[in-house]
Formats: sequence, C-alpha cells, structure tokens
Amino acid sequence: MASFKGGLIRSTPITNSRLGQNSGIFGMSRVAQLIGSVEWPTNFFEVKTFNSAQTWTCPTGVSSIEYLIVAGGGGGATNAAGGGGAGGLRMGTGYPVTAGQVYTISVGAGGTSGPSGAGGSGGDGGGSSIEGGSPVVHTGANGGGGGGGSPGGGTVGRVGGSGGGGQSSSAAGGAAIALTPSPGGHSPAPPGTESGPYPVQGTAGGTGNASPAVAGGGGGGATSAGSAGNAPANGGGTGGAGQTNSLSGTTLSYSAGGRGGSAINPIGSNGTTNLGNGGGGTGPGPASAAGGGGGSGTVIIKYNIDISVASTDSEKLLTFKGSGVWQNNTGAKEISYLVVAGGGAGSRTDNDIGGSGGGAGGLLTGTGLAVIPGANYNILVGAGGARMDNIPVAISSAAVQAQVGSDSSIIGSGLSKIGLGGGGGGQNTVDSGEFPGLGMENMGLPGGSGGGGGSIRSSFGGLSIQPSAPDAFGNNGGAGSPGENIGIDAAGQGIGGGGGGGAGAIGGTGSKWPSVGAGAGGVGKASPITGTPVSYAGGGGGGINNSSGGQGPGGTGGGGTGGRGNAPNPAIGGTAGTVNTGGGGGGGGSHGSGAPENSQGGAGGSGIVIIKITG
Repeated sequence: MASFKGGLIRSTPITNSRLGQNSGIFGMSRVAQLIGSVEWPTNFFEVKTFNSAQTWTCPTGVSSIEYLIVAGGGGGATNAAGGGGAGGLRMGTGYPVTAGQVYTISVGAGGTSGPSGAGGSGGDGGGSSIEGGSPVVHTGANGGGGGGGSPGGGTVGRVGGSGGGGQSSSAAGGAAIALTPSPGGHSPAPPGTESGPYPVQGTAGGTGNASPAVAGGGGGGATSAGSAGNAPANGGGTGGAGQTNSLSGTTLSYSAGGRGGSAINPIGSNGTTNLGNGGGGTGPGPASAAGGGGGSGTVIIKYNIDISVASTDSEKLLTFKGSGVWQNNTGAKEISYLVVAGGGAGSRTDNDIGGSGGGAGGLLTGTGLAVIPGANYNILVGAGGARMDNIPVAISSAAVQAQVGSDSSIIGSGLSKIGLGGGGGGQNTVDSGEFPGLGMENMGLPGGSGGGGGSIRSSFGGLSIQPSAPDAFGNNGGAGSPGENIGIDAAGQGIGGGGGGGAGAIGGTGSKWPSVGAGAGGVGKASPITGTPVSYAGGGGGGINNSSGGQGPGGTGGGGTGGRGNAPNPAIGGTAGTVNTGGGGGGGGSHGSGAPENSQGGAGGSGIVIIKITG
C-alpha cells in the first residue's frame, strides 16, 4: 500500500485541504475509506519525452498510453525554392500496450538543407515511431518532404509526412503520404502504413510561382497545406500550420511547414529542434545561401501509474540511455540518482608504439536528492569519444589524441548534477623539445577521468577535472612507459601506453622491456540503484606494440581492452568501451606491416542516467 504523501506524524491535529483535520497518523480502516472516496492518491501520471532513439519497458498495471509522435521536418531548398514539409504527426489516446514488454522508440532527424549556390532540393526528414509488444505493433509518422529546388528550375517538392514546397518555376508542392488503413489501426509495417482510429500525418506543400516574382511554395504543415509562392505580397509561400499539443506539460505547436524562398525573404531559417518543423527555402540567385535544415522530431507518451500494484522497486526506476526530459508528474519529492558521462576514446598508434586508454566518464551517484513535483528535468546522456578511423597511418611517427566523451546531466528547478566526459588517450609523438624530458608532450587528455599517457618519455596521464563533491567520482589516467624518443627501447623491445582513469581508481602505468606491459584501465564504481550492484565508468586499458601479451585490461565497469602488435600473433586494435557504462576505449596496438585498423584505439562507451523514485 502506498504511504500518505506529505502527512506529518504528531499529536497536534493538522488540517489538510484535501483530507480535513487529522493527526497525520492513518489507520488501515481510514486508508481504505480514503481510497474508496478517491482521496488517497494511488494513481499518478507519468510523462516520458524521447528526443533520441531509446527503449521503454511498459510498467505493471499499464495497458494503454496517450501519445504524440512527431517525425523530423524536411529541409528547405535553395534558389527561390520550396520550404521543407513538416514531419508527419500522430497523436491519440488508448494506444494498447502490454506490461513487461519492451517498446522501441525511434525519433527522426531533421532533413538536411539544400546546398548553397545555384540550387538544390532539401533533404527528407527521418521517421519517428513506437514499435513493440506481443504481437508486435507499429505506429509511426513519415519524415517531412524536402523543399523542391534545382539549377534548372521546375523541381517539385518532395513527398513526405507533409510535402515540401515547389520550386519557383511553377513546380507543384509535394504530396503528404497517405496512411493506408489496416485492421485495428496498427500493423508490423514501416511508418506511414496504418491509420485505424488514430489521426494521420499532414498536408501537401504549396506550388512555386514565377510571376510576378519568383518565389517557392511553402511546406505543408500538420493541419493546413503550404501556400503558393507570391502569397502574400510577392514573398515565398507560407508554411502550413502546425498542431498544438500539451502532452509534454507545456502547450506547443508541432509540425509546421517551412516558408518558401523569395527575394523578400532570402534566408531560410532552420526548423525548431524536437518540434518537427520544416526548414525555410532561400531566395533567388546563384550565390544563394543554403536552405534551412528541418527540425528533429520527438515522441512523448503519458500513462497512468498505480503505485498500489507496483510489485518491485524496478518499477520506480527511470533509465535514460539517450537524452530526454523527465516530467515529475508522479508526485515524487525525493530520488536516488546515477549520472555517468560518455567515456573517452583510446588513442590511435603508429607502427612501433602502443596506444593509450581512454578515461572513463565522470560519475555522480547519491540518495535523498530533493525534487519538485510537477517540475521538468532535462536529461542529457553523453556519447562516447569517437575512434579516429579516418586519420591516415603515415603521420610523422605520430598517433592522434583521442576524442573526449560528452557530458551527462540532470538539470532543472535548481538541481544540477553534471558528469564530465572522459579524457582521450594521449598521443605518441617524438619529443619536439617544447617540454624536454617532462612527459608533457603526450599527456593524456583531461576529463571526468583522465586519459592514459602516451608510451613515449613516460608521458603523464590526463587529469581528472570532475569537480570535487561527495557524490562525484573520477581519477587521473596512468602514465605511459618510460621509453625514449622512439617506439622501442635500445634493446629493440616494446613499450606500453598508460591506462585511462576510472571512477574507482587511477589508470595503471605502462612499462617497457624487460617487463613489458601496458597500463590497466582504472576500475569503475559499483552502483546498487537498479537492485543489483552494477559497475560503471571503468578506464580503458593501454595498448602494447608487441604481440606476446601485456596489453592493458579494461577497468571493471565497461573499460575497453588495449590492443597489441602483430608478430608472431595477429595484431588487434583496442576494443570499445561498453555502451551505456561510460567506459573508456582501449588504446590501439602497433600495426607494423599489418592492417592499419589494428592501430586504432577503441571508442568510448556512451553514458547513462538512472533515477529511482524513493519518496
């Protein structure tokens, strides 16, 4: 049975606006009476906003949801061209879901803008959808059509959730994709193939016109078609109107079409992020600027949670594997939390050099954090640092410092919990003389936990710059091996890179012949927030340039293992940090005469944010 929210236990009677005068101590008979009179709150609404691809597990007791699905808007075209069509929009109530089933949420990106210069059509937006259950059902919306535009003129707007506007040479606007009816309104098919009782997507784009002035048509919107060019006052066609919706807790207009381009409105603006609006077309001329990009989409769901039937603590968990918004409509006043930033990537190597491990993302965790009922909290989940795939191997005996991870955070209503992205592994370059013998040339990058130092001249590990606090964790990276200005020591033996720092310990130090070994990634930190202790934010292991072993292991908590050289055993590159752990990537192994990809460091693991409602 749920406890009374806000009651005080004391002998002096208190007055509550809903429950009248009482002592704050409730017997079971009184509880039953209050439940029967709908005065005891056991049902709360939960609203989830998805601004990136994620999964959602349907809680116990939930059988239907209210929803809003908005696809990405189309991009605006160039050279007196059409505005982008709005992303298709679906909304409704009573969408059937099954408790315990996992649903995949897809969120469409906005379409690319038409290229600057003589002209070009805008790109189509990406589709958004909800899919899952048993049997699998799918409801989605198509991305908006790009605006029409080309050097030769006459290009029609592209079809989409709403159609793009036509180019100025009297080209037609694109059509809105119709939703073909299917039994029950759902089907296991791509977006745009079902309608049933649920409202459909959008409208057509407007026609472009060449007289009295060249002007592109407006992109279609959710509730009205785009206007033709030259309407009004010789300007580009107005984009079609969007649809208002308050499911997020704030009344917003979604899926409006982009305006067509003309001499009066020559600059195409971008569609608003997460509203699915079309981008604007640009004015005439060979020097015309690029059109506006389409706005990305969103998916929002709302459902009733009955806390009286919640069977496990896991149903009070909110797990974010991508960025979004938590609207606290459950009446929660206190939470436990885990915030883990994206891990840094391991560094790439050149020939006879071992790469360095990436630092783990900064980690924050705690209990008893006060939150405000009804408030919105922005959730940011950081990406891991990217491995440097496209850097040529033959770079002046050098590897490249790996990319850092991105921050994760919970921010809103006076609350700010930010984990800093992990530092990338240090590069491995010959001493330039700027810092002779000090180990600073190839120092690991700073971050939530620092990246490992390069495997030349005992380079220092990167510093942890996670601000000190009782709930914050991060450590420095380990130093590289004490080598010379070459990738091998005087006896011709290998050297190893430093390990990236982890949430629980600094990274290990690399060593050279005769006890060759790369530094281990620093261990992560275990969190019991999900009910079972799970480790997060392990550092990436350093790489080694020989093949007889000694590559650094990744730290517990998702750290990637370092790579190794290629003779006599096959060479391997550094492995990636584990997704949604914030682990650092492993440093690359020397490729020598082997495949260049073996010199690559591993990418950092993406972060995660978990909230557990505790009061």
